[in-house]
Amino acid sequence: MMKLDAIQHIEPSKLTTDPALRQVITVLLNIIEEQASRITELEHKNEELASELKRLKTGQGNLPKAKPKVPDQSLRPKAGKSKKGTKNHKKGPKNKNIPIDRIVTLDLKDKSQLPADTKFSCWREVIAQNVVFKRDNVKYRVAVYYSPSSRRTWSAPLPEAYCGEFGAELQAFLQTLRHVCDVTEGSLHKLMESVGVKIASGTINNILLSNSEMMQQEQRQILRAGIAGSPYANVDGTKSFEKGKRLSTQIICAAYFSAYYTMPSKSRLDILNALQGRPEGGLCFVYNEATAGWLKYFKVSRKHRKLLEKLFCNMPPFPLDGFIEQLDRHAPGLVDSTAFERIAGSFALGHYHTQNDFPVVQLLMSDGGKEYGQVAQLARSLCWLHDERPYRLLNPRLATHRKILEGFLGQYWEFYRQLLDFKEHPPDQQKSQKTLLSEQFDKIFTQSTAYFDLNKLVQKTFAKKEQLLQVLHYPFLPLHNNAAELAVRRKVRKRDISLHTMSERGTRTQDAYMTVVHTAVKLGVSACDYIADRVSRRFNMTPLAKLVAQAYSPDPIPL
Repeated sequence: MMKLDAIQHIEPSKLTTDPALRQVITVLLNIIEEQASRITELEHKNEELASELKRLKTGQGNLPKAKPKVPDQSLRPKAGKSKKGTKNHKKGPKNKNIPIDRIVTLDLKDKSQLPADTKFSCWREVIAQNVVFKRDNVKYRVAVYYSPSSRRTWSAPLPEAYCGEFGAELQAFLQTLRHVCDVTEGSLHKLMESVGVKIASGTINNILLSNSEMMQQEQRQILRAGIAGSPYANVDGTKSFEKGKRLSTQIICAAYFSAYYTMPSKSRLDILNALQGRPEGGLCFVYNEATAGWLKYFKVSRKHRKLLEKLFCNMPPFPLDGFIEQLDRHAPGLVDSTAFERIAGSFALGHYHTQNDFPVVQLLMSDGGKEYGQVAQLARSLCWLHDERPYRLLNPRLATHRKILEGFLGQYWEFYRQLLDFKEHPPDQQKSQKTLLSEQFDKIFTQSTAYFDLNKLVQKTFAKKEQLLQVLHYPFLPLHNNAAELAVRRKVRKRDISLHTMSERGTRTQDAYMTVVHTAVKLGVSACDYIADRVSRRFNMTPLAKLVAQAYSPDPIPL
């Protein structure tokens, strides 16, 4: 790599008073910066290729460790450190939060050895936590009756909760270990064998899938209650696999719920499908006034817009297959054209924003993915932390550029803190600050520096002003998408352990249980108890969907 020490001291603003010469030096320094980054990248690629070539020739050789594409880590912490200081992580007493299942009184058995003046002083409380996990195999003596005249046999039924001679507690235990603790089916089988429960691995799989439909109904009810109650929704996606086939899992969440839906792709159509809880009849398409507006917005040609209006105007909603069939019949070739995705998206959005079968997301917080655009009824808000990531990846080699980047990041995070303060102010004060914050945004993100790579990112941020500053209009909106990012980790952890599911039913079951478990955690409900209640068909616990609705009601009940 080229040596840059000899020019680290150069600062164009201090080197000369001639504007033209200063501009030339600035351009040259940026060219050097760009070439230095390119050389480092090529050196790393050459190392990878050399190592791969050696491995192919000799069977030996490891790829070099990737060099981190991040700047000096002293930049971001210094600029982004909160003025409110660090949180107090001092531990408090935990005994008051421990639920007590039974109380045992202990007293001295022999008090004769105590001095004569001994008197009872007090009770000292000691809490001992314990979990009992043991085998409970029951042999039932089932009464059997036979009638010779009718040649029929009657047997006393086994308890309803039993599935293939396995009790409800065992089924709930397997579901809990699988979906709460992420234990693999192979490990579940080994655990059962170790405690003397004779059960085949196939039977374990059947038990894990046995409540699929019921849990999917709970999943959809949770999503319905969450979207209807929350003023906004966070959304994010991550890759998923089903029997080796790549899919995309969408996570829709907010303060009191999280819903997971694995779809074939991360297209806008699949996102709309997930936001409606995967309707039983599939995604619906319709031509209406909203559809006409979306067709124009997505720049579908006037010729195609007139044809679509003629074909679909005044028709009731129809599924995707019917939509494609109509296009193939009356407009051959349009389905395979580049315009089809925009046309289908327009028809799906037209139906989604006007239907009454499922609540519509009013405000959506997401990353910068194009597939999330135009989905929300009112507005889409972008995550500030996602916007900041490209700045963090800048790795300036020259001291003058590092100084510029550090100064800009200081302005960036100071403005972010002002937005946080804005959210906490009373409405009257917020109203007076809107214009000031908007003007300050313009000032920060229209500046031009001597670091050209930074300028490109600044321009991109300014282009997202409307989405980044939605909080000025809706102060309850979060400034980041951390809720969805944390929910994504659950799916990623599941993928790291099991890699993929083996069937569509398995995928949907996993999504349903993840929805129940993650929502229960947010509501302060024991996921273990809730799963046991549902698997045993007791239904003594309040449905999570009802708790979600109550949490968002004007006077939510304490959970």
